[in-house]
Amino acid sequence: MAEGNVKTSVELPEALWRAAKMRAVDDRTDLRSVIVEALEKHLGLPRKGKA
Repeated sequence: MAEGNVKTSVELPEALWRAAKMRAVDDRTDLRSVIVEALEKHLGLPRKGKA
């Protein structure tokens, strides 16, 4: 079964959002990829590659 994407909105503390955005810039990626990677690590899920 193919896995799709879900669009969602969350409210984040500004400092956390800013740090994640800066990580994305440093890694030359997008905020979505930073969030996906952080959630995968936190949940102990295997990394599925760049989002």
